[in-house]
Amino acid sequence: MKKNILVIEDDPDIQEYLDFLFKDRNLGLTFTSSGEEALEEIQKGSRFDLLLLDLVLPGMQGEEFLDKALEVFEHEPPVILTSVDGERAKRQASRKEVAGIFVKGNHGDELVKMTLDVLGSHQE
Repeated sequence: MKKNILVIEDDPDIQEYLDFLFKDRNLGLTFTSSGEEALEEIQKGSRFDLLLLDLVLPGMQGEEFLDKALEVFEHEPPVILTSVDGERAKRQASRKEVAGIFVKGNHGDELVKMTLDVLGSHQE
């Protein structure tokens, strides 16, 4: 069964790179550019198996989005946090929803492996 990932990332170049990384992986990617847009997608009833969340976003920051998203999800999908600031991401790592941290600038294969591992081990 195809797994669905909600990508919350405001940089179009990174969105394009993520699309390239995950092509041919039998994954459904939905891209949003802000926390507000991502919340709208969730509230429409779309089902996601994983959130790939940039912490630095215009408007609502990643941490605030995560708090609000978890209020409306009927199940809590795991989250992989992405950030150019590893320390900021590490501060969020203790949250039970956080399944991994990917610091931007690291090799994309690491993110693909982490994502596939999380999706493979996530049971509802």
